[in-house]
Amino acid sequence: MDVQVHIVSSHPLIACLIARMLTQVRGLRGHVSPKPCTNPSLILPQSQSCIFMLDKYSAPLELPALCRMMRARCPGSKFLALVSPDLKNDEEVLELLYIGVDGLVKFTDRVEEELAQAVRTLMAGGLWMPDRVVREYVRRTNLLLDTKLRPEPPLTARESQILQLVVRHLSNREIGGTLEISERTVKFHVSNIFNKTRVQDRRELLATITATTELAARL
Repeated sequence: MDVQVHIVSSHPLIACLIARMLTQVRGLRGHVSPKPCTNPSLILPQSQSCIFMLDKYSAPLELPALCRMMRARCPGSKFLALVSPDLKNDEEVLELLYIGVDGLVKFTDRVEEELAQAVRTLMAGGLWMPDRVVREYVRRTNLLLDTKLRPEPPLTARESQILQLVVRHLSNREIGGTLEISERTVKFHVSNIFNKTRVQDRRELLATITATTELAARL
C-alpha cells in the first residue's frame, strides 16, 4: 500500500485523536501525516493520490472548496468526512456525495472501529455511506436522466457511468483514473453527453442537475 493520509482540521486535539486512531489501522502506520493540515493551500501537488480526512465542523474552508482544491492538487484522492453524531439528515449526507465526498464517519463510541473500516473501504475504491443514501443518490441521478434531461439518443452505459462521476464534480483526469481510461477518451464521452443532453458545458449541465435534484427531493 502506498497512500498518504492527511487530516484536514483546525482543531489540534481532534486531529491528534484521529491520527492516533489511524495508526492502529493495519498498513497505515507511517503513512499518516503527523500534523493536522490547517492550511490546505500549503499541500504541494503529489504524484500519488491521498486520503483526506475532513473535519466537517472545524475545517479551515467549506467542504466544497476544500474538495475542489484537493482534487486540483492531488488528483484521484479520496475524501472522508468526520461529522457530528447528531447528523441524521439524509439531505446533508446526499450533499456530501454530490460535492465528491466518498464516505462519512460519525464521532460516536464506535468511531475508532468505523474509521478503520471506512479507510479500508475507500482504499479499495468503495463508498462508506449509508446504503439508503446511496440508493437515493442513484434514484435521483436516474430520475434526471428519465425526466428533465431526456438525452436523445440515450446515453450509452459508459456515458451514464461518466455522467455519475461528473455529477460528483470529478475532473476528466480523475474520471480517467477512476475508470482506468485515458483523459482524452473521457473528454470524448463528456462531449457526447453535452450533445445528447443539449447543454454547452459542465456548468450548465451541473446547474440543470441541481435543479432536477431539488425536484427529485420533493417527489
